[in-house]
Amino acid sequence: MHRNQSKTLGEEDSPALLTAIEQSKISVIIFSEGYGSSSWCLRELEKILECKNKYGQIVIPIFYRVDPSDVRHQEGEFGKAFSQLEDRFKVKDPGLSQRWKTALTETSNQGGFVSNNTRDESTLVNDIVEDILKKLNDEYLVIDNYNLVGKIAKKFDTSYFIRNIREESEKSEGLNDLRQRLSSKVFGDKNPNIGFTSQKRRLGCALIVFDDVTKLEQMECLIEDFDYLDSESRIIITTRDGQVLIKCGVDPIHIIKMEEMSRDEAFQLFNKYAFGESGPTEDYSKLSSRAVAYAKGVLVALKNLGSSLFKRTKQDWEGVLQNLKKSPHKDIQRVFKVSYDGLDYKQQQVFLDISCFFRGCEGYLLEEVLDSCGFVSHSCINVLIQKSLITTPSNIITMHDLLQDMGREIV
Repeated sequence: MHRNQSKTLGEEDSPALLTAIEQSKISVIIFSEGYGSSSWCLRELEKILECKNKYGQIVIPIFYRVDPSDVRHQEGEFGKAFSQLEDRFKVKDPGLSQRWKTALTETSNQGGFVSNNTRDESTLVNDIVEDILKKLNDEYLVIDNYNLVGKIAKKFDTSYFIRNIREESEKSEGLNDLRQRLSSKVFGDKNPNIGFTSQKRRLGCALIVFDDVTKLEQMECLIEDFDYLDSESRIIITTRDGQVLIKCGVDPIHIIKMEEMSRDEAFQLFNKYAFGESGPTEDYSKLSSRAVAYAKGVLVALKNLGSSLFKRTKQDWEGVLQNLKKSPHKDIQRVFKVSYDGLDYKQQQVFLDISCFFRGCEGYLLEEVLDSCGFVSHSCINVLIQKSLITTPSNIITMHDLLQDMGREIV
């Protein structure tokens, strides 16, 4: 979580701070009378709104001893402080002032917490903390806004989507925190204390999706409290490694390899991220077709590419799509590279050899070549298959275009 409030004069933007904003789930903006006098804070505010529009980051404005209307219209004491700052930048950067005004108006329009409405400041703090905790729970434990799972959710009494399990488990106490948020959401415990809950209510017929599982231990931790599931309930586990599902006790007949999205589904998803609810205008339709063609039906590619093009000009779109011919989109590549980083050295070398030279080669021929170079190729190839980095239809070695692009970029 990132907090934004007024700073002392002389402080400057820090690249590390801007990175922290980009990686946060929630930004809390504390507006005070002197907030508008800080160019540092206003630049930070611009970055927060960029992340809100691009990544769906949650923004919570707090108006501390200042009227939201004064922030919205840059009036009162807040407006005086802003006017002084505005005068300093009029010559240096005439467009900067208008960008700041737009940012202040957009943020204050969405409401928030107003200190003047609460007699006791400690009550205000408690209300803010509870709101943040609720939003964090909802961020991790809701069905995706675009109904990627909710197509079947209506068949169940309740449904939960627990995302980013791999990322959370890599943080100190991250998995335990996620487990507590899950228990709080599912069982209605306001302040859950896992292991000491006296009684759990039955969930009825529930759908629970655990997203991006990488280890059996993660599932053992997260489902320990779910002895009360109805027999009609369903647990779905998504993973990059098929072997994880076997270790979790999933029957092989219930393991399903995800297919690429259809062209219509791909356009629908991409357009939601690139244009919001309004959808594309006619002059963007050809550009959208090029972007969807690049993504090749991969959900993460459609989502990341669409988000990166949100509210961008046609010239920007042309530039981004042109650059994709030379190198993969960095956000898409970062997601795919997680699977590559999980390989050992020899497995990585086999993957890179395939991406550069052996895509489309027959399996037995690839093994002969690699074995002659000192690799135990059969074992390496099986790991790549289990991690869905390559496929072997009719014993022909192949991989997705985006994975091949990533491999060549690494080389």
